[in-house]
Amino acid sequence: KTTGAEKGIIVIEDNKPDAIELLQEKVANIGNMEVFVARTKYPQGADRPLTSAVTGREVPPGCLPIDVNCLVQNVGTVHAVYEAVQKRKPLFERIVTVSGDDLQSPGNYRVRIGTPASYLIEKAGPLETPGKIIFGGPMMGVAATNLSAPVTKTTSGILLLKEGSVFDPEQTACIRCGRCAEVCPQGLEPFAITGFVRRGEYQEAKKIHVLDCIECGSCSYICPARVPLTDYCKLAKYEIRKKK
Repeated sequence: KTTGAEKGIIVIEDNKPDAIELLQEKVANIGNMEVFVARTKYPQGADRPLTSAVTGREVPPGCLPIDVNCLVQNVGTVHAVYEAVQKRKPLFERIVTVSGDDLQSPGNYRVRIGTPASYLIEKAGPLETPGKIIFGGPMMGVAATNLSAPVTKTTSGILLLKEGSVFDPEQTACIRCGRCAEVCPQGLEPFAITGFVRRGEYQEAKKIHVLDCIECGSCSYICPARVPLTDYCKLAKYEIRKKK
């Protein structure tokens, strides 16, 4: 109603049959709502890949889904809007997933924004000192440097990895195999972006649309040379926005 949209679509991946069945029942008598069952594929949940998968509309470089008449919201945002409008409840808490190796109490925790990460880690009860702690998930998360850091409205999870699970592979030279470009959901060329960033040519990286990078980590994951391509894309975006 607020956006004037003709249709609302709830997208659920096909590995969640219970959720699909429940939501289909809920929208059965609502004429302009439907449930779209998407193939389970990472990183399809990002707004631009999702727009393409559901509607077939390609979001042009430098644009957002709204530019092709689509508004994409994740379920957490929709729920927060509902509580703000219907219950007059501000966003002061969120669900944080704490998972990883050898935890006594992994799970989804409802916590106040501002809760220190160290408190959640203590509640999860790691059986040994973690080798690495990541804020977020294994693909898009960032290594924690300060466990006193608070939970924010964008904190989705905390991942604890034991010492034996963590390794820092040695980088070798890029062989221009193109695998990073093949898996990039945005159609970028991470190997070329990395070359520009290494030479400090951030504006050249901008010309080949580095700002469209969604930082999904697929390029770094697939790279046989173990080059941290996603990190170079992040650095380029930071430097471009800082100068802007």
